[in-house]
Amino acid sequence: MSGGGTWPQCAQALCIPWNTAQHSLKTLKEKLKPHHLWPALGQSVETLARHLDCGTQRIDYQHRRATLQRWRLPDAHWRELSDGLGHFQQGTTSPSNAAATVLIWAEVTQGDHLHSPLLSSLREAGHSTHQLVASINQLRTPANRKGTKRELLHRIEAYAGRLGATCDPTSVTIPPDHDASPL
Repeated sequence: MSGGGTWPQCAQALCIPWNTAQHSLKTLKEKLKPHHLWPALGQSVETLARHLDCGTQRIDYQHRRATLQRWRLPDAHWRELSDGLGHFQQGTTSPSNAAATVLIWAEVTQGDHLHSPLLSSLREAGHSTHQLVASINQLRTPANRKGTKRELLHRIEAYAGRLGATCDPTSVTIPPDHDASPL
């Protein structure tokens, strides 16, 4: 928007649903306008845009999203990520390969986990996402970030860092459905 685009164009460039962008903009305006902070946000965005135009090394998150569109965490990698952490309870919100896939995708792409390809494909197929989202929320809840769940989150973040590096154009690019092993 700083460069003259509209919020629907920004949503498309960021690969987020237009209604999410619209809601975000509406929420920002509701919070900032009463305190006369809307112009300050505009100035901050302009400053950031100028900084980004100054040749800083940037990550192409759109490329990462395209690369990981069909990617799923291989079962062997899930076993390695959870190795030595004991057995998680087998409840509906227990950590799983699917939850790790979504969290890794969100970390690598800096996207909202609710818009991950795995959750989107489940919704499109008419399947419930309730249990998977609950599992992700259990892992991300600050009160649960201790012990084995905390260690699992650290491993997921480290894995995501390595996977992200393999997605960047300056790195070796992997096909989206390839079993790339950043472990």
